[in-house]
Amino acid sequence: MLRKNINKWALTTAIVALLCGNITPALAADNGSNSGDDLDKLLDMPIKDLTNMEVTSVSKRAEKASEAAAAIYVITQEDIRRSGFNSLPEVLRMVPGVQVSRINSGWWAITARGNAQPFGNKLLVLIDGRSIYNPLFSGVLWEEQSTPLEDIERIEVIRGPGSTLYGANAVNGVINIITKNSKDTQGNLASVGGGNYDKFSGLYRYGGRISDTDTYRTYINNYEQGDSKTESSHSTFDAYDMTRGGFRYDGGDKMGNANYTVSSDVYKGDRELPFTMLPATNAQGSIDGTQVHDMFGGNVIGKYDKKLDNGSDVQLQAYYDFTGRDANTFGYKISTVDLDAQHNINLSENHQFMWGLGYRGVLASLDSAVDASYDRDNMQTNLFSGFAQDKIQIVPDELYLTLGSKIEHNSFSGVEFEPNARVTWLPTQTQTVWGAVTRAVRTPSIAERTITQAIVGSAFGVASYQGNDDVTSEKLIAYELGYRNQLTKTFSVDVTTFINDYDSLRTFAATSNPFILDIQNNAQGITRGFEVSSNWQVFRDWSLTGSYSYLDPHLKNDEPATNSLDADKDTSPHNMFNIRSHYDISSEWEFNNSVYYMSKIASAAITDTHGVDGYASLDANVIYKPAKGIELMLSGENLLHDMHQEFGSAPYSIPAEIPRSVFGKVTFRF
Repeated sequence: MLRKNINKWALTTAIVALLCGNITPALAADNGSNSGDDLDKLLDMPIKDLTNMEVTSVSKRAEKASEAAAAIYVITQEDIRRSGFNSLPEVLRMVPGVQVSRINSGWWAITARGNAQPFGNKLLVLIDGRSIYNPLFSGVLWEEQSTPLEDIERIEVIRGPGSTLYGANAVNGVINIITKNSKDTQGNLASVGGGNYDKFSGLYRYGGRISDTDTYRTYINNYEQGDSKTESSHSTFDAYDMTRGGFRYDGGDKMGNANYTVSSDVYKGDRELPFTMLPATNAQGSIDGTQVHDMFGGNVIGKYDKKLDNGSDVQLQAYYDFTGRDANTFGYKISTVDLDAQHNINLSENHQFMWGLGYRGVLASLDSAVDASYDRDNMQTNLFSGFAQDKIQIVPDELYLTLGSKIEHNSFSGVEFEPNARVTWLPTQTQTVWGAVTRAVRTPSIAERTITQAIVGSAFGVASYQGNDDVTSEKLIAYELGYRNQLTKTFSVDVTTFINDYDSLRTFAATSNPFILDIQNNAQGITRGFEVSSNWQVFRDWSLTGSYSYLDPHLKNDEPATNSLDADKDTSPHNMFNIRSHYDISSEWEFNNSVYYMSKIASAAITDTHGVDGYASLDANVIYKPAKGIELMLSGENLLHDMHQEFGSAPYSIPAEIPRSVFGKVTFRF
């Protein structure tokens, strides 16, 4: 009780100090030296909003974010820089309706609108158009995604399905990470930092110019993460380090009618994981040893965009991606080839049509070992796709109708249709009302079809599951309604409500052997919720951004004896809240802080019975710029607690407590 009271007092004090500390200097600026007109100018400053920002993720062509018929949120490079975060998952905490729960040092449960998983199998993540969705188990290994945050131009996040344009697995959302053109990263950048949890971070980047239109950049970075702790302060043996290097080349004609990009990254790292084979008997878990996972991979991407004489354009993209893991208990190597073509046609001033074709081939080399065995050593899958989408102005500059569908044929579930219908109404220049109905699917992973035995060990116990040739796609029909309003030049609000109707969700059904579960599609149900976000430019030097989201899942198993990792387990919080403050003390000093709240997770693992308590987290940082091109930052995370748990266990892990941490960093640009 005492600790809870102290935490409440600390949170209250921090908020009061934030408000008083930030408001007072701004008001003090009008101590007689400024006129009333000057103060009016401060209040009349336009906020960083969606009014003039363009996005491409919603319709795969540039459009105003404020008029997009989807729940879109944009994280800018300035948001990233001022956050003080060192990894992509942490940056995603800013997005309303997106759950970001740290399982341990390198593993995360990230999802939108429920169905949280250690690998997030209903969330499609792209980096410059390259999918980082792992086809072996359906999900993202976030510890491998060490793209330099300084190179990111923006992150466009769609909550809700994007399957009509992006295909299967874009079920609950799409995260589109867009890096900067190399012309915007000229010169040298070097940074180095360290702390008690984020042990080390180092980056060197150089950008150069070949001609007036051709530029390039190269980089190398290294990141080292320390161990998490158990509730009893024992190590969870989950530290890792990652080294990545790469280049990007951008060119085109002088008129800007044709542009091309070639980029490549390679990475290598390793992480330690506990090896748990027996049920836990204490808070630390039952650890039989540790194992080291060697992580390695690389990719190369080529893009070409061509504007045509009639205002239409053609976009071509191809990439090759290779990723692998090697451990004493299992391993794999996966090669992916992806080809994509898109044609945007302006049929008239009020009529836009687009269509495209795609192919993706995956070759997986599977090493059967102690933890996992497969019914074959190699697995090849093919995905053929085509889509068409038509946008029509029903009432010029006011009412729009968008209809489209994607058709795919995959190696496991055959033909899949993913249609959608969207309506946009612009009653005034500052208001947008939109609605959408979409069908989306998540196709089976390679493991769900081919694994003959996979041991899942955790601090809660041990079980194993086996694949099923009859497992089929999970299905969703989503209904969405949204409203945006730029109420004043300094304040905007964005509201979205949704109903997700799921069918054929993945379940783990009990078999005659109590320690073996069979993968099936025995769950269905409805999830409802809403999300609210706002931006407020309080004064010229101070801005506030906040959001609240509510989730109400009603999922059930068709068979009472079925256990489920996806369905009847309530793995997402009902309430999430965040507020971020950016304050420029002077031209040299910046003060940024944020408060995140996540309510209780009822159940966070396949054998979890007690869930995870809700928590509030306070992060803050100070940035000092003593001279041009030099930036020093000192940040603190999880400042309200010595440590706290955010999720349950993942395979071969122990429920980890995320510690309070500090991190210092210096950046040079020259």
